[in-house]
Amino acid sequence: MTDLLSHISYLLYSNRYVSVEGLGSFMLSRRSANVSGNLLSAPEDLVSFSNQVIAGDRVLVNSIARRANITEEGAETLLTNEVEGLKHALQQGESISIPEVGTLSLEEDLTTIRFVADNRSSWLSPVNLEPIDVAPSVAHSSSLSSADYEVRRTTLTRSLRRTASSAAAIAVIALITFVISQLPHRHNNAQQVASMGIEQLTPSMGEKSLIITPGATEPALVLILNTPADGAAPAAKPSKNIEQADDDGRYCLVVASLASRAEADKFITAHSTSDLPLKLLQIDGRWRVYARSGATIAELSERGRELGIYERFPSAWICRR
Repeated sequence: MTDLLSHISYLLYSNRYVSVEGLGSFMLSRRSANVSGNLLSAPEDLVSFSNQVIAGDRVLVNSIARRANITEEGAETLLTNEVEGLKHALQQGESISIPEVGTLSLEEDLTTIRFVADNRSSWLSPVNLEPIDVAPSVAHSSSLSSADYEVRRTTLTRSLRRTASSAAAIAVIALITFVISQLPHRHNNAQQVASMGIEQLTPSMGEKSLIITPGATEPALVLILNTPADGAAPAAKPSKNIEQADDDGRYCLVVASLASRAEADKFITAHSTSDLPLKLLQIDGRWRVYARSGATIAELSERGRELGIYERFPSAWICRR
């Protein structure tokens, strides 16, 4: 009979119900927290019992068969014997306690089963709170005098002002540090990396130094290459462009854009040949080495392909004087 009571307790917790053939059914329901008057009751699980049995329910039989490692037929025989023993004990006036569920006994007529649930179990009711009084408490308010209020207001205002001043000072220091970090490094020999972007050519851009994709026709989309030196290095004489060339084409096929004259001369010495002499052009503070110039973009682009300039300098681009 002890095994039967353990199965009832386990299945009730697992499935929230268990039906015992020849005895009745146990059900487990949940009651939410509720407020009655000024009392707050915690949520709890409630166990109920009914003399009716769920027809065809095999949960208890299967549980006994698995536990005892026997067939379902053997489990049914064992269950019948256990239930008969339990009913006999009740008829003898005994009370049967089911662990963590409740207690079974017979009424005075010796035929009706009486069930008293054990709803205070820490297993079935994990939140075991006693009812508490939630009646509103009387707050003892204390009023501040006008003088105390003014002192507190003044202190808070000064504190906020000091905080704002500190934040502004930190912001100014951060801004100065950022500006200094963006200043050009004149003695930095690290390779400069160009940033790229596409813009639509407009009449207002006619006087600016433009970089145009090879083979394009006028007007066209222009490719703007901007290196750190383009925006940071000042021109020695910004009002005058310096050219070292023997032609006067409107467009130049540039193969390198450098920050100083020394770097440009070094590049020309390293890459200039008799069949492809490189020339120097200074525009907006940049020293640009170019291989050919022409009157139109299409003409210069075609000439560059014929001479193999794009194969020798893959990053070559066309610049307007």
